[in-house]
Amino acid sequence: MVYSRLQQYKKMQTSEFQRQLKIRDTINIAFKKNQYVSTQLKQQLTIMDEKLPTEDTHEKKLGMFIEKLKKLLHSSLHLLETE
Repeated sequence: MVYSRLQQYKKMQTSEFQRQLKIRDTINIAFKKNQYVSTQLKQQLTIMDEKLPTEDTHEKKLGMFIEKLKKLLHSSLHLLETE
């Protein structure tokens, strides 16, 4: 009877250990997937940031647009005055 209980206890320990290993493996797989997704998101955000203009670039382009628009209006007014 003692031997039988000892064997049952060993089986319980073995099955508990296997269960813990499965849980650890599942957590490791989930962690790796999470790292992969995070890496992909960071890469895509970096690419998007490179493609989008910065505020300085945006302000420069806006300033250039305003200057060109002013020149166009002045030249148009000048043409209207001469005609």
